[in-house]
Order: sequence, then C-alpha cells, then structure tokens
Amino acid sequence: MGEFVVGANLPWLEYGQDFGACAWQPRGGLSRPEKREPLRRALGDLADAGASVVRWWLLGDGRAGLLEDEDGRLLGVDDRLFADVDAALVALRAEGLLVQLVVADFLWFDVPRAVNGARLGGRRQHVRDPARRARLLERVLAPIAERYGRDAAIAGWDLLNEPEWATLGVGTLDPRRSISRREMREFLREAAAVFHARATQPLCVGLASQRWLSLLDGVPLDHHQVHWYESLDSATALARPVEALAPGRPVLLGEFPTRGASLGPRAILEIAREAGYSGALAWSSLATDRATDALACHEALRAWTSRAAPRARRA
Repeated sequence: MGEFVVGANLPWLEYGQDFGACAWQPRGGLSRPEKREPLRRALGDLADAGASVVRWWLLGDGRAGLLEDEDGRLLGVDDRLFADVDAALVALRAEGLLVQLVVADFLWFDVPRAVNGARLGGRRQHVRDPARRARLLERVLAPIAERYGRDAAIAGWDLLNEPEWATLGVGTLDPRRSISRREMREFLREAAAVFHARATQPLCVGLASQRWLSLLDGVPLDHHQVHWYESLDSATALARPVEALAPGRPVLLGEFPTRGASLGPRAILEIAREAGYSGALAWSSLATDRATDALACHEALRAWTSRAAPRARRA
C-alpha cells in the first residue's frame, strides 16, 4: 500500500469568484492585493495542520473567468483568470502545498439566475450543444491545460465536481438543470482528451458517491475519486475495500464531512486508510454548510499528522 495522502477541500475563499473577473469583482479574484493576506492565512492554516493537498474550485458555476458574447457563446477566458491562478500557485508553493483543481461544479448546469448583474449557472448548453461544447473545449479548457498542464504545484485535475446532480435520472429528475448520461459521458470523455493531450497531471472526476461509478464508464481517467456522506452511503459502504470498487485503480476519498456524521473525521480517516483509499480530503476548511466544521477539520489533520502546534507565522 502506498502513502496515504491527507488534505482538505479549501474549497474557495469566495464561491466562483477566486479566479477571474465577475460583476462583483471586475478587477479579478486572488491576484488583487487585498486577497493576499486571507489567502496566506487560509493556506497557512491547512499547512500548519499537516495537509499536503488542497482541493480548490476553478470555474465553479461559470460566474467568473469567462468571456461570453451577447448570445451567451463562449469567446474564451477573461484577462484576469490566469493572473489569479498564478497568484494561487505562488501562495501554495510558499506553504509547501499541492492543489487539485476542480475545473467546474455541477451548478454550471443549474437554472440560470441573475444576481446583481452576474449570471449564475445556466451554462448547460455549453455542454449539450456540440458547437458550443467545442468552443468550451477549445477556448476555455485547452488554454487552461496548455498553461498549467506541467505545473509541479498542481497534483491533478478534477474535471467536474459531483456530476450526478447534473445528470438526468442519476442524481436529479429535473430536466431544466441537467443533461443525459450520454451527454455527460461525451463531455467528460472530450474534456479528458483535452487535458491528456496537454497536461501531465492525473485526471479524475469527483463523484458524490461510489454507487455512481458506472457514470464514468468509458471516460479515460487516471484514478477515481468518490465522496462519502452518510445521507448517501452507510459506514459499511465507506469501509468496503476499494479493490472491490475499482480493481487495479487508485481511489481518492475526495470529500468527507467534519460535522453531522455518526463518525468523527479521525475515525473516517482511519477507515479510509484501512479500506485502501489512496488518500482522503476533509470537507472543509472554509465552506459554511452543514457538513463543515473548520476547527474539527484542522484538528483531525493535525492529530493524524502529529502536528502538535501551528508553525510560527511569517511577518
């Protein structure tokens, strides 16, 4: 058994606004001077706790980082996206951390909403329509993979967070916010091809549950990633040997709760290691949902890695 990697989902400083410009942040995200200290503090806390990898959303639901014309067709990435990613990578290197970048979130496919001039979700046609999907692949994903596909600070790429919730008949029955299984597989296959042609880092897709691994049949990934929440899977399912899930394929436990489960985060880490997972990333360090206890997240990592106390902070 190889090294068991531990870390956490950051998963963002501000959902969908860390990378690229948007209506709320026209000057971009993390490259702005006022973001440096919050970014340093967030990553430093994880490094202090002994995390080695952080999982971090890149495009989210598409509210930032994209250039679109009046008809909603993609023109490419905006002029702030790369500066913001560069700032994140500098901060990660300073703390000795690696990052798994989550290219997009299932909310990309959600029913469109306008909030204070920003368009949230409503981008499923970029995947459903072949011409628009080609623009997404060629003008957005390919430039990202080309620029960062060999960066040593990037541990890997997660092509889409929890695609089940945007796949009709799998995680949702709402056709307004989903696409078919065939369309989802086609998109993920084509996105994987874009990254494999340009990037050396491994690829995965962060599934909400191990029960839906078949959704990825035929998608050329380098390893699998599944999440564990008790509302979907029992503790018995978590303890099932991963060799039975994906024979011969590494499997990462990409999310597990730090609040609201019958098992504490340290117990989950132990079960995951015994089951043969390649690593486990706690949910989460900065999110504010019912599955997050940031203090418990950091304490569990610190106890697991035997970090007795935080490091002295740089001035």
